Amino acid sequence: MPRAESKSMDSAASSAQSAETKTEEKQDFDENELLMYVAADANEHLFGEKSELTQFVNAHAADFETALDGDRTGAGTPIKQAERWRSAHAEYNEIMEEILEALVKKNNGTIEAFMKDVQCALAGGEGFLFEDDNYSEFVERIQAMDDYECFHRIMCEAAQRGTSRHK
Repeated sequence: MPRAESKSMDSAASSAQSAETKTEEKQDFDENELLMYVAADANEHLFGEKSELTQFVNAHAADFETALDGDRTGAGTPIKQAERWRSAHAEYNEIMEEILEALVKKNNGTIEAFMKDVQCALAGGEGFLFEDDNYSEFVERIQAMDDYECFHRIMCEAAQRGTSRHK
C-alpha cells in the first residue's frame, strides 16, 4: 500500500509542477504579448513627424555635428561638448520613459514587466523584434536608453542626415 500512496503523491507533485510550468509559460506569453503591442504602438509615438522624440532628435542633431567634424579631422570632441551630449542623453531617456510608460499603461501592463521582457529580448538577440526589420529602429531606440554609444550613433546619424539635406 505504501507504493500506491507514493504513486499518488508523485502524480500530485507532477500535476502541481505541470500547472506551475503552464503558469510560467502563460506569464512569458503575456509579457511577450505586451512587448509586441507596445512595439507596434511605438511607431507613431516614437517616430511620427510630430512625436516628441522625433522633435527632440531633430532639435539636438546639430549639436552632434562636431562629432562628425572631429571624426573627419581626427581632432576629437571638446569636453564641454561631450557634457552637453550627456545632458541630451538624460533628456532622451526622460522622453522615452514617458512615452513607454504611457504605451505600457494603455496596453494594461507594467513598466517593470515590459522592461524585463525588453532586456531578455535584447540579451538573447532573437524573437519577433529581431526577425522583423520593421522593429529595428524600435530596438535601437530602446537600447539607446541604457547604451550611450548607441544614443550617440543615433544622434550622429541624424546630424549626418541634416548635413546632407543642407548641401
